[in-house]
Amino acid sequence: MKINILILKGQSMYNVLRHASDQIADGFTELGCNVTILDLTLEKDCEQISVSLLSTFHIVFSFQALLFSECIKNTNAPIISYNKNVTFFGHIVDHPIYHLHRLTTAHSDNMHIACIDYSHIEFINAYLPNVKHTTFLSHGGFTSHADTPFKKRDIDIFFPSSYVPPSVIYDEIKSLPDVYKNIANDLIETMLINPMLTLQEALKDYLTKIHFTYSNDEFVELMELYNVIDRYIRAYTRDQIITCLLDHEIKVTVCGNGWEDSEYTNSDFLSIATIPDKDITNVINLMSRSKIVLNHVPTLQEGFHERIFTSMLNGAICLTNDFPIINKDFKNMSNIILYNINLDNSCIDNIKSVLNDNCLGSQIALNGYKIAQKSHSWAHNAEKILDYYYNINFGTISI
Repeated sequence: MKINILILKGQSMYNVLRHASDQIADGFTELGCNVTILDLTLEKDCEQISVSLLSTFHIVFSFQALLFSECIKNTNAPIISYNKNVTFFGHIVDHPIYHLHRLTTAHSDNMHIACIDYSHIEFINAYLPNVKHTTFLSHGGFTSHADTPFKKRDIDIFFPSSYVPPSVIYDEIKSLPDVYKNIANDLIETMLINPMLTLQEALKDYLTKIHFTYSNDEFVELMELYNVIDRYIRAYTRDQIITCLLDHEIKVTVCGNGWEDSEYTNSDFLSIATIPDKDITNVINLMSRSKIVLNHVPTLQEGFHERIFTSMLNGAICLTNDFPIINKDFKNMSNIILYNINLDNSCIDNIKSVLNDNCLGSQIALNGYKIAQKSHSWAHNAEKILDYYYNINFGTISI
């Protein structure tokens, strides 16, 4: 049976999810599916959306569950509820708290939400009862045609990330009413002491400790209020990592919004990559020139970020924070370099040994590439989505 798939593309920082949509579309095409792409940033494509059009597809896929909460004109009924035979598959690549409106407005048994972190699934299942079907689907990695030998790469450590000073984010916390601000400070202290703790876990532990009884809706409201803590933890620990690398005179190249105004511009060991624009394709090209790519997402504890796989697929070694699930597929200094938030001396030694030994670095990069190339590209995710579709509808897999 030929599977007809509609992919909806929306806006995305650095066009990351737009390009991911394209590579997933290529994956579906290679699997023999009929693929249609509609770009929701274009008025002409938006005008094509209708119940009758959607009903011609077996699967409607979008990142961040685009369109899932949209209603038929002059009604309060989500458009997906008019297409019961269509599987609407939304891949949420942030914590669900950032997409509450979309996830709480849509009510339909044919809505399926994939999360990049197992704790995100737990959150949806516990607090968003209208979402009936959830599954885990990791980020994929971007592939390219670059093949620069490890020893010829001219960037030691590359860090693609936007920069916001922790103090700017903390100003948001300081503006909270005193009782909420004090709780936020307690949560921050707890999460910095225990980097493996998620905001969801830290908040539940705190409320239990003070014997506070709450409803599910109240917990969701608190999570929404305190998502600023997630952003602060990322910014604060990012500063720690970058400062430590520079203090050890390790050269770091960065790319992303905000670095030009940071205090790091005074460092002799940090450079800001100059590219025509910060589109992900230009970032991938920089990865293909890098020996090591830094991934720093301390608040993602039970899932993988795209940078891990993209760096490997482009011949670089991924340097990433240690978290439980990473150890299932990867081994430190064999196919990846792991660090704790404090970036201790042993990790600094590992980084320097790789940068000073092209044979060692080349072997680690190759080992990582083999793992990512086997099952962690965005095209591989197309196969996983198709397998999921066949399983829920026919109890089989597609391949």
